[in-house]
Amino acid sequence: MQSVIDSIDYPPTHTYQLNPLKPAGILAERVAVIERIAPKLFKGESFLDVGANKGYFTLRAAEKCERVWAVEPDLACCKLLHGIMRKNTSLTYGTFADFCEAVQGIQADTFDRIFIGNGPHYLFREAGGWGWVHKLAELATDLVVIEGPTGMNCQDMHKCIPADLQSEFNRGAMTAAMGLYFDLEERVPSPSYTPDRYVMRYRKTKDEHWMS
Repeated sequence: MQSVIDSIDYPPTHTYQLNPLKPAGILAERVAVIERIAPKLFKGESFLDVGANKGYFTLRAAEKCERVWAVEPDLACCKLLHGIMRKNTSLTYGTFADFCEAVQGIQADTFDRIFIGNGPHYLFREAGGWGWVHKLAELATDLVVIEGPTGMNCQDMHKCIPADLQSEFNRGAMTAAMGLYFDLEERVPSPSYTPDRYVMRYRKTKDEHWMS
């Protein structure tokens, strides 16, 4: 399966060795930042990997989490994930919205660990705004780590975010949306392969004032 992993060349920020599991290149830099800001991310009961890509974070979580669910919209990556994922892992081929619809009403499908790797802009584009954060809050019970851009200062966003939504994709709007449900505990720059990307550690608000 290593040859399959290596043959999927996008993104170049997700390169790793399968046996033993070891990140390489920029992925190793990303992992180092994530481990520093959230050392307990990969130790929990249930882990949701949104945008699993070639599967490093899914595999990493499966080592110590009891239950792992990967969500990935790319067919080639899903085929790879089917071949390498552990027995304690489930896979949804589709977007975050597809996953939310599939588990709607199933109370058991909540997660004390959620990772969104290089992905908030895709979720924003899919939802047409920050409405996806409410769905995230319904799934989360504790720790959420989000890696990615927080505004249009990241040059890649001008091709990703539709023109009519670009004014809404900014750090202030994201902070306000997330702040309804989560406490931002730390935010640090991610490896600078493109500018204005961050790793953010959030914790589900314990008083749940947003439910009233």
